[in-house]
Amino acid sequence: QNHSAVVPASSTWVAMEEHLSSVVSVAASSCPPRLVFMGRLMAATTFSSVTVSLVFGQFGAVSSCGPLVPAMVGSWLGYTFGLLSFWRSEVRRTQVYAKQYPKLMEHALNSQFTPWVGSRIDKPFNEWLCAGGMGRLSWAVLAAQSCASAVQELQENERQRLIDGYKLADEDDGAP
Repeated sequence: QNHSAVVPASSTWVAMEEHLSSVVSVAASSCPPRLVFMGRLMAATTFSSVTVSLVFGQFGAVSSCGPLVPAMVGSWLGYTFGLLSFWRSEVRRTQVYAKQYPKLMEHALNSQFTPWVGSRIDKPFNEWLCAGGMGRLSWAVLAAQSCASAVQELQENERQRLIDGYKLADEDDGAP
């Protein structure tokens, strides 16, 4: 008899997901922000393109037009939807970072992208961003990508301060 331990499929999936997440985080920390942005963009657009293509292909398979043309149209629509959704989310994140962490964003832009940006920031970062066009926004999106780990660290520190505050309040409430 084989008495080896059987690992449930769900725990195997969790372990695989944790391993994959650590590989992605290591890769993201050692790659330039432009490459990380493009990798995330490719993953998002590929996923949405394939998903919508399969759905449209299934609808086409049960209709008189067949599955191929609807699948191609679905792929195009899915890619477009994924691309626009990804861009909107990146712009939203950039705007949040520009409002909450303007000095960090300015530092990331100046330290990593000055040769390409072409102009120094001569006003508060959020104003500089709003006064520019698509070029400034594109560079700011890359700056947000490059300082994402620092923002995450700041947010984790803030969360820990909140938790410590709750712990102190609970200790004070329980004191005789």
